[in-house]
Amino acid sequence: MRAATIAVLMSILLASAAWGQAPPDVRQVVRTSFPLGLTASAGLGFGATRQMDTTGVSFGTGSGWQARVDVQVPLGRTLGFEIGGQVGRQTTKQCARGACTVVAFPGHIWVYRGSGLLVWRFKPRAPVFFGVGPTLAYFSSNPVYLDAQPTTEIGVASVIGLDLAVAERIGLRVAWRSFFLVPKVVGPAQSSEARSIAWEQSLLFGARFKFVK
Repeated sequence: MRAATIAVLMSILLASAAWGQAPPDVRQVVRTSFPLGLTASAGLGFGATRQMDTTGVSFGTGSGWQARVDVQVPLGRTLGFEIGGQVGRQTTKQCARGACTVVAFPGHIWVYRGSGLLVWRFKPRAPVFFGVGPTLAYFSSNPVYLDAQPTTEIGVASVIGLDLAVAERIGLRVAWRSFFLVPKVVGPAQSSEARSIAWEQSLLFGARFKFVK
């Protein structure tokens, strides 16, 4: 009887202990790395050389502020699609023998960019993400010296970014964006030569808002 009583009491104590223990730490399954959301960011843009004349003087865009808005949608656990627009105010520059100066005319130009990128992470919870896709850039004035006509360039955009969570639906984003554009020759082709690719870049800091959990 005593052994049976002790066995019953031990069973009750074990059951009570098991009932009182906290449930095991079960990590929530990430449905998607790119939930439906919006990112607003701002930062600095860096220009690129676009054309060089026969004397070795090159022309192109310089640095300037940038602002951007992106909307992302999920495509899977580690894949997403991002569509965004960016506006910036950049200088026009002239370089000779490694020394660059801001061109007096047009001096500063507005640059409007649009892009649609396939974005991905190597792991669902990884903070770092990558992206690539087509881009279109519109310049309020041609970025080459002494040509005031608006210009449109097409190319490929890429991004390497870092997402940091602040709250359930709010996060911070740092992104390094590259724009590989095909410039156009301005003026007589025999006196100048356009670069095959103009590589412009932007470093942006922003806030990310998720519409759903």
